[in-house]
Amino acid sequence: MIMANTDWGEYSDVFNYITDQVYPEGLRKDGKRALRQKAASFGVECGVLVHKNGQESRRVVLDPDERTRIIASLHADPVGGCHYGQTATIRKVTDRFWWRSVSADTREFVRSCPLCQKANPVNRPAPATLHPVAVGGVFHRWGIDLVGPLTETTNGNKYVAVATEYLTRWPEAQALPDKSAESVHRFLLCYRLQRRTSRQRRRDRKRRLT
Repeated sequence: MIMANTDWGEYSDVFNYITDQVYPEGLRKDGKRALRQKAASFGVECGVLVHKNGQESRRVVLDPDERTRIIASLHADPVGGCHYGQTATIRKVTDRFWWRSVSADTREFVRSCPLCQKANPVNRPAPATLHPVAVGGVFHRWGIDLVGPLTETTNGNKYVAVATEYLTRWPEAQALPDKSAESVHRFLLCYRLQRRTSRQRRRDRKRRLT
C-alpha cells in the first residue's frame, strides 16, 4: 500500500508546485520555466504524486525508501513474484510505479537475486565432453574399484574389490576383509592368474586405491 508522502525527495519542488503553485525560494525565471515543463508530466491524486504517461496512464512516483521494497515484492513475493526475469519484472513494476531510474534499478535487483542466479542456465557450467577410452583387445584394459565398508560377513569381509574388463564388460569381484594394499594386491594377482596379464589398469581417483 502506498501512503501519501510528505517528502518527495528530488520531486518535492514538482509536488509543491502542483499542489500550491509555489516555486522554490530564489528560483530564477529560467528555473521556473523548467519546473513548469517538468510538472506537466506529473499530477497529484489523493495526496500522492503520480507520473502521467498518456491520457489514462497514472503511475505512482516512489521515493528511494520505497523502491527496493516494491521491486522485491513484485519480483520475489510468494503470491505474485515468481522470480520473473528482468524484462517481465520491469514491466510489472512500471505498470504501477515510476521513478527516473526504474528500469536500471529493477534490472540490477534481478541480476543480483540469489535464487535467479542459481536457476539461470547461463550460470550453469556446460556438460563435460565425453572421451571414449581406446581398448586394444580383450583383457587389454581393466577398470578397478573398491566398494565399502559394508556390513561385515561371517567370514569377516567388509569390502568388495571389483574389476571390469573394458571391451567385454566382464566383471570380476571378490570379498575382502579390509582395504589394505595387501588385500587388494592378492585380488589383483588372483584375477590376473585366472585370465591373463592385463596391459593397462584404470581406477578412479579415490585415495584408497593408491
